[in-house]
Amino acid sequence: MKKVIIIDDTEDTVELGKAVLELNDIEAIGFNDARKALTELKKGLKPDLIITDMRMPEMSGSEFCAELRKDDKLKNLKVVYFTASSEKEDPKLKEGGVIGCIFKPFDNDKFIMEVKKFLNKL
Repeated sequence: MKKVIIIDDTEDTVELGKAVLELNDIEAIGFNDARKALTELKKGLKPDLIITDMRMPEMSGSEFCAELRKDDKLKNLKVVYFTASSEKEDPKLKEGGVIGCIFKPFDNDKFIMEVKKFLNKL
């Protein structure tokens, strides 16, 4: 079973994303704080994909990615930004070694289709 981490400071977004993934036989782990997610990853949590919000109060998505890339054990993890559609032209979308973006608000069917696409990306 594939494992996906969702990081977003909005609890409802995390819970909805987790529910959609679990209904599609994908294990989902949610965090409302990127620092907590980073701590768990450093302890050995091994996801197939990380979906992180770009704008969070404690640690932004780009700061999270920068920290991941500093760690030899974590630097190759697949990361996708989870962001509001108003940010589609943000140059930060290309930073941090992310493989793509999923835009909010999301339609459940499109969300799972996007996640499956990113899970299958090399």
